[in-house]
Parts: sequence; structure tokens; C-alpha cells
Amino acid sequence: MHLVDITMFYAAEGNGVSTYLNAKARWLARNSRVRHTILSPNVDSGGEAPRLVRVPAFALPGINGFRMPVSVRAPARLLHQAAPDLIEVGDAGHSAWAALKLRRRLGVPAIAFYHSDLPRLVRPRFGQTAEQATCKYLAHLYRQFDLVLAPSQ
Repeated sequence: MHLVDITMFYAAEGNGVSTYLNAKARWLARNSRVRHTILSPNVDSGGEAPRLVRVPAFALPGINGFRMPVSVRAPARLLHQAAPDLIEVGDAGHSAWAALKLRRRLGVPAIAFYHSDLPRLVRPRFGQTAEQATCKYLAHLYRQFDLVLAPSQ
């Protein structure tokens, strides 16, 4: 089995998403025969367990060096090349749409991990209307996945 994690929030320096994915990679390497690949704009390609694949992206100013994929097409192409048996998505942007594209095209199961409270981040910066629009967007996006995970308190 080949599990592919895709997210724009993976960073070698570490953060919540990186901590989660690194712990998962270590567990999979010790306790399973699952092949694991992480696709992210914030890595250099290489490695074995997990294998890291860089997604073409541009830098997001003022957001701790994170990068946004240049399109949905590039991560979708890389996902297709990876030939996953299961995809886990760690953001609600281009990575999610790329995974859903592959899910529709090839029937690969796709799950999403909702790592952050995006509406709560949007409201103080852009107001209640933007918060409501964000909630609608997330509901539309996440209902298309086979499963959605969220961290517990």
C-alpha cells in the first residue's frame, strides 16, 4: 500500500502539521509495510521513509516561508505519478482540489485532516461575511472527501 500525504503546511523546521506527519512517518516505518510519500511545496525532493516530493510553488509573503502551489494541475500531476492507494490532505487549498481530482479520475480514496480553524483565523482579519463564506467553502470542499479527520481537544 502506498499512502501519500499532501499539504502546503509541511515544513522541515517543524510546526503542528510537520510534527504530526513526522510522527506518522516514524510509526509507519516501524510498524507497517506501508510506503509513505509526502508532497509539499516546502521540501526538497528525496528521502526514503518518507519519500519527499517538492510541489512547484511561490512564496507567501509574511507567512513563515510557506509556499502556495502555482496551480492545482501541478500537485495533481505529482499525485498521479506517485500512484497512491490512499491520499491524505492537510490543507483546504490546492492540495485538496488536486486530491479530489485524482479521486474522481481514478477512484483513489481521499481523506482530509482539518488542522486549523480557518473561519476563526479569517474573521478578525476580514470580518463576519468572510467568515461565513469560509464556512460555506469548507463545507462544500470537505463533503467531497471519503473521510474528514480533526484533532481532538
